[in-house]
Amino acid sequence: MEVSHRFPWFLADGHHFLYSTLTLLGSQDHTSVRIGSLDSADAKPLLEADSAAIYASGYVLYLRESNLMAQPFDPKRLATTGDPVLITETVGRVYNVGAFGVFSASANGVLAYANGGSGALGLTWLDRKTGNRLGNVGDPGILGRFRISPDGKTAAVWAALGGNTDIWIYDLERRLPRRFTSDPAREQDALWSSDGRTVVFNSARKGRFDLYRKNADGTGAEELLYADDMMKNPSSWSRDGRLLLYTANSAPAAVEGSNLSGGSGLPVFRGLPFGNSPKSLPDIWVLPMTQQSGAPAKPYPWFRTPFAKQEAVFSPDGKWVAYQSNESGHNEIYVAPFPGPGGQRRVSMAGGTAPRWPAGKEIFYVSADNRLMAVPVNTRGATLDIGEAHRLFEFPSTGVGVMYDVSDKGRILAALQPEESGKTANEALKFVQNWTAELNK
Repeated sequence: MEVSHRFPWFLADGHHFLYSTLTLLGSQDHTSVRIGSLDSADAKPLLEADSAAIYASGYVLYLRESNLMAQPFDPKRLATTGDPVLITETVGRVYNVGAFGVFSASANGVLAYANGGSGALGLTWLDRKTGNRLGNVGDPGILGRFRISPDGKTAAVWAALGGNTDIWIYDLERRLPRRFTSDPAREQDALWSSDGRTVVFNSARKGRFDLYRKNADGTGAEELLYADDMMKNPSSWSRDGRLLLYTANSAPAAVEGSNLSGGSGLPVFRGLPFGNSPKSLPDIWVLPMTQQSGAPAKPYPWFRTPFAKQEAVFSPDGKWVAYQSNESGHNEIYVAPFPGPGGQRRVSMAGGTAPRWPAGKEIFYVSADNRLMAVPVNTRGATLDIGEAHRLFEFPSTGVGVMYDVSDKGRILAALQPEESGKTANEALKFVQNWTAELNK
């Protein structure tokens, strides 16, 4: 099942472009490169690759494993015209949804690439004031999003270790990981129950991401919590255990008016139609976790607008939800009362993603310039007082954005590239002038 179209690269005519499509096939992420057009919705398959592709100097450049390949390409015919040729080995790549290589090429024949990087990240405790590293947790690996357990002693981590993409539980005190899921399908996001005894995660076992749960200690069978034909990403579990927030693309529905009732009788905030698109951008959904015996869970949309809304998190008391939305033209952090009614309020100053609302009186988020921000908040009944955002520190660049979490005690954990003494980012980059000369010999 195709789950992502990413990393577009325009060709010289300004109408056609290369892009990557990611397909879930069992435990593997299958990446292919296609040619798209601004004038048509049709796409033309071009080649198979292990990364996104670019075009330069008559060649399409991409990775196969960690090898940088160049394949002759005719931009007028929109077709390859020869076999791929190896440029160099062990080129770095980074992972998000799909992978892209750490390389680029200019129009005047200069090639730049990072040598030897594997995309490995390590969980690292950071000092709140300075961002200095306080200690690593386990060995580096291909890590994704993670959440710290309520007691702060473990973390549920998406990791590609041992040849499969699973959820792993990291013991943050002993600095040891253990595998939590082992199905051949890909797992991606995990949440803890407030007592730390249960983990909810999504898995692509049926060709799309559905919701499952399992005892946090690994005992017992995994339970399918909810499945439908949408891709679901869980983001927050209320502390009373009653409700789960997740993000999913919603089919268009009647959107006239506002504060309409959802399936549970609670308000659903809706916006204006999004053109004639058959599907909306991601919306915030609510899944009741306490149903009558034998009754299947029935989720309902909580916040539906024509904009992309993600990373929704409950406040500690469950009366508010913080989330990111691009309704201003770029991502910002907002807060709205839950279940409503009531209007949203903007929290971030100039761009914001990845809100976190641990126990305490602060909302954390990442600014547009990769800084961790802390915003003091105070709830008084139905009133929320929002203070001035404070800049804490800048996250080191990883190439895949910031992945972090904040424990209930305010400790900050991030997935970062390992420190290498004596090396700088500039020293890791290699530049080759007239790189096509060797290919043409």
